[in-house]
Amino acid sequence: MYYLAVRDVKNAATTLKEERTCRNCGRDDEVIKKGIRYNKSGPMQMYYCKRCRKKFAARTGFGGMKKRAEAIVAALDLYFRGLSLSLVAQHLKASYKVEVSHKTVHNWIKKYVGLINEFVKSVNLDSARWHVDDSVVKVKGDHIRIWTLLDSETRFILAVHISKSRGAEEALKLLKKRFGSFKKT
Repeated sequence: MYYLAVRDVKNAATTLKEERTCRNCGRDDEVIKKGIRYNKSGPMQMYYCKRCRKKFAARTGFGGMKKRAEAIVAALDLYFRGLSLSLVAQHLKASYKVEVSHKTVHNWIKKYVGLINEFVKSVNLDSARWHVDDSVVKVKGDHIRIWTLLDSETRFILAVHISKSRGAEEALKLLKKRFGSFKKT
């Protein structure tokens, strides 16, 4: 589930819609773009408020970070795909020319997992379509089935059920875990 949320954050970081409300007067109808400031975290769009005559940078979720947003999001993505912290740091150095320690990657994960949790809680999971997937895993010689119910639009996992058999009864148990009781027809 985190992988899918990180993917959405990654897409948002590359096409970031920045807040254009003046921090001083709170108006957004008289704010215009006024140049670009370059810093360690990359270029930042600057804005100018015609009403109060103040210049400011747009706020993003990556404000105050020393490294580029793309590198931070890539680190989160790689970590949730199963790479170790050291391998993530090596990848950032090779691909993004961003030199960080594995501890820095760990700190990024601690910081942004909370933000991703808030994002996941705010996502509407009331779509009309779901997907059910079942996978077979062999455990100590026994075949175990893992049932997964996914939201069609967000691809978030809604429910998981583990069974030894495959059939309508097991699929119904999966649906009951997410939606409560169903009547048999």
